[in-house]
Amino acid sequence: MITPSHTPNDAQFERIAAFGLGHLEVPEAALRHCATLLIDTLGVAAGAAGMQAGRITRQFAVDYHMPGPGGAAATMLFDGRRASMPGAIWAVASQIDNLDGHDGYNPTKGHIGCAVVSALIALAKHREMSGREALTALAMS
Repeated sequence: MITPSHTPNDAQFERIAAFGLGHLEVPEAALRHCATLLIDTLGVAAGAAGMQAGRITRQFAVDYHMPGPGGAAATMLFDGRRASMPGAIWAVASQIDNLDGHDGYNPTKGHIGCAVVSALIALAKHREMSGREALTALAMS
């Protein structure tokens, strides 16, 4: 068994849990900032749509990642075709990553925007989320 090297702060945990479970409002400034970041990543997705690697990936998703009977499907951005939700998310995340113009914040050491935005677009459509709900989900991810 691994023993934690720190003592948990119960009050801090409760505040984080309440926020994560939707009991606290995301500040308006944070939602506006997320909207700017979302537009930036969608611009990268649009710019990458015509790249050969993205076309190949989207075709692969159509050919090999179709939903089963009753399975959730999603429309791939800037393509219009549908694949299983995981297949569409993967294809669009790959498309965004091909251009590699997203997530310019170096301390993150990664490019989470391509996966998060692709998943958000598919989930928001599937769950019929409002714009505010989608931005809140983005802020919380």
